[in-house]
Amino acid sequence: MVYDMLFALDANMTPQPQMVESFTVSPDKLTYRFTLRDGLMFHDGAPVTAEDCVASIKRWAVSDGTGQLMTNRSRSTGSLIRRHLRSRSMNLLV
Repeated sequence: MVYDMLFALDANMTPQPQMVESFTVSPDKLTYRFTLRDGLMFHDGAPVTAEDCVASIKRWAVSDGTGQLMTNRSRSTGSLIRRHLRSRSMNLLV
């Protein structure tokens, strides 16, 4: 499980990238593409991958009240608003 966040809130409650190097938002605001920072590691030194982040978001969406709300209110039936996570070699859809 990934415990860092893609974004964290600063002192002014404004989201700031944490694990994310860069991101784009589609004109319809339904697709978010995140590129992970280089060098993200687990406690054992294994690299954090886009797959790890996707798995963590999926677990969160099932177990957390906010995640459940997002899933229930998304425009896609039974799925989260589309999210892409990209590491240097892969592009994954949540």
